[in-house]
Amino acid sequence: MNKFNLTFRGKIIEGHDPGKVKDRLASLLAIDDPKLLQRYFSGDPVVLRHNMERREAAELYARLRRLGVHAELVKVGERGDLHAGEKPPEPAPAEPTPPQAKPEKKRRAGKAAAKKALLTEQAALLKAKEDALRKALRAREKEQAKNRKAEEARKKAEEQARKRAIEKEQAAQRRAMEEQAVQRAAVELAQKPSLKPVEARVRTRLETPSRQRNSGEADGRRKRQPGAPNLYSMTPFRNTPAIRARATESRRIKRLAFTSAALALAAAVILGAGLLGRSAPPAPAGASAIAIEPQRGPLLLTAADLLQHDRAGVGVADLTLRSMGVAELAAPMVFNASGELLAPGRLDESQPTPADSAPPLLRCVLAESRCEQFSPALAGTTISALAVHPLDGNIFIADASAGELLKVSPEGAVLARAAVELPPHPALRLDAGLLLSNRPGGTRIGVFRYEDDAFGQELAEIELLAGSGGAPGHNEIVDFLWNREHWWVLLAPANGSGAQLHRFDAQWQLVDKPEQLAGSQPVQLVNWGGRILLVDPGRIPVQRFNDAGVAEAALVSDKLADILARGERREKLIMLTWRTAIALCLLAAAAGLFLGWLHRARSMVYTSCKEQGAEPVDRLADSIDWAEIEPDRKTILGKKRGSSYAALALVIVACAGFLGVSALALAAILLALAGPAAALLLLQRGDQGHIGINGDKLLLVDHDGLYHMGSGSRIHYRGRFVMIDDVTVFTGSPLLPAFSRAWIEQHLRPLVANGVRVDRTILFVKLLQARHPLALGAVAIAATSAAAVALLSLQGIF
Repeated sequence: MNKFNLTFRGKIIEGHDPGKVKDRLASLLAIDDPKLLQRYFSGDPVVLRHNMERREAAELYARLRRLGVHAELVKVGERGDLHAGEKPPEPAPAEPTPPQAKPEKKRRAGKAAAKKALLTEQAALLKAKEDALRKALRAREKEQAKNRKAEEARKKAEEQARKRAIEKEQAAQRRAMEEQAVQRAAVELAQKPSLKPVEARVRTRLETPSRQRNSGEADGRRKRQPGAPNLYSMTPFRNTPAIRARATESRRIKRLAFTSAALALAAAVILGAGLLGRSAPPAPAGASAIAIEPQRGPLLLTAADLLQHDRAGVGVADLTLRSMGVAELAAPMVFNASGELLAPGRLDESQPTPADSAPPLLRCVLAESRCEQFSPALAGTTISALAVHPLDGNIFIADASAGELLKVSPEGAVLARAAVELPPHPALRLDAGLLLSNRPGGTRIGVFRYEDDAFGQELAEIELLAGSGGAPGHNEIVDFLWNREHWWVLLAPANGSGAQLHRFDAQWQLVDKPEQLAGSQPVQLVNWGGRILLVDPGRIPVQRFNDAGVAEAALVSDKLADILARGERREKLIMLTWRTAIALCLLAAAAGLFLGWLHRARSMVYTSCKEQGAEPVDRLADSIDWAEIEPDRKTILGKKRGSSYAALALVIVACAGFLGVSALALAAILLALAGPAAALLLLQRGDQGHIGINGDKLLLVDHDGLYHMGSGSRIHYRGRFVMIDDVTVFTGSPLLPAFSRAWIEQHLRPLVANGVRVDRTILFVKLLQARHPLALGAVAIAATSAAAVALLSLQGIF
């Protein structure tokens, strides 16, 4: 058997405190002498344990490693005992001999063999250490598995003991109940002296009395009555603690329902006030300004977009102002000689700009979707009108607030400035080397020079006389431009509304007034390839006239139509959200009020009613007279009533289609018609129950097989419903048959007349409590009707 020595040379594993390692080793080996402990750490080999088994040696070696002690395991018999782990002593030097070839070769071979043996010994020692550690790990795993199995066995035993205790307790309870039942039976028998003691023996089926044998019929075999239920499927009514706690539970639910209804109603009021106080959405608007893009078509400006079109007027791109880094852009708009857009506006809101300052002039490169301020020299200038010289690219600006005309180079340098009296909304046009602008307070057009040395010098004024062409009351020039052989002028009243289009010849003599759409409010004239566009921000179509003044097909931007359609859909979704939230709150309030009322009535019903458990009917099975069930009940409900209702529903749907109701209204009608159909289906597939009479006692079996027996005041009735506690049976009607009317009139009515007639609330609560098919049908009709009304309330949105 392999034995091992544990040798220590005073080495400490890196990362451990030497002082703590010494204390731990002294505690492990019970060393009290400091000198002896110091000798252990002197570096000389010390054998800590001799001749240990492999497992013991591995455990002690691993423990010393955890303490920080670097020890060695040496197999006994291979490298000695006391000084195991030391290097083998070197052999004494031999006497010098003359060098020879063969002894040198032998010496080298011996040295290689010794080195190989040393390596083999070290590998064997390392393998022994690894085997010891591996065996220790396996032993620990086995011990842990053993502990787990023991714990599982203990838990299983405890669970089995607990189950046995529960079963024992239940058996004891059953025995106690059986003993109590036996005692009660004995007491009852003792109280009935009329019963004669008989010899207890087994009676055959032939000896068991039957109704037919007692009635004197020739055939004494048992016969099942047509209306008799399956006694094995019947369940007696029991007055359980849950039934006795119904009143308390209903009062709790009533408070919760009324509180929820109040909160839902308050939320509906708040949402309604928010909807009424919500500002009306802006009316659909057209383009506020139009500029003709070089080599392309019209460029339309809306509140948040620039819409590009080709030469045919078809939309090609939608550039949002936000994507261009612009928060606001306004009229007027022109393109310079480089194809860049010039317009007043404000850059992104992240860049601070005084709110009350005039919007600076921006230069936008549409191909790159970027904008920048045109020139810092124009800071504080109000851009009221713009014009670009087609040859040198100079820009002319009218500042109505300051009453100035400015001439700016394409690079943004102010070349000239002149004070000129301008109207609130000036218009600038270049014609025949002159600068034209409308004048304030009349139908006059000023003619100015635009050379740098004589900029702003007025040469003449052109008066458009009202008698010669202006319409009565139209004495303000809104805009004007030259197109081929005529001047086109927009004249408006002093209040600026209802501008009228006029055409003048080259001598400013009125030619005609092109017919424009009634109610239009044009604010700008644009020349598009010889056609005149009449810009009206209040209309989506842009009116177009040829050079003869004849109206042509209007320019309708598909991009603008898409934007307006998206806005309308967004507004509809917002309104739908508002109305849906209000409708849900109102429905929740109505449901809470109904639930609160129902549980209020339920608490009152079960507070006044004192339920009792049902008596067993096994002994009375042969003496009960069962009501006959209507033989064609399912046929009448399914084919006759169902077919009649289906025909009525088809007529209603056909009338709705003939009247041309909307799809939403038709869906609401179908939803409302689904409620009675579901109620009829529930009534057809549900069981009608059973009614039996035994002397002066009434036995009721409801649709779920729950039965109860009672007489006198225990019987409650209302109309065609008969009740005993929670058991409710519908006796039928001409429209919804259930039992034989002759049997009901002959046997049931005299017995029920001795009962108590209850109000509708008690009947309603009992029907819902029993989940009677009629009650479920009424709930289905109410739910589908409410859903149809809610659907119709959304008709104004879609």
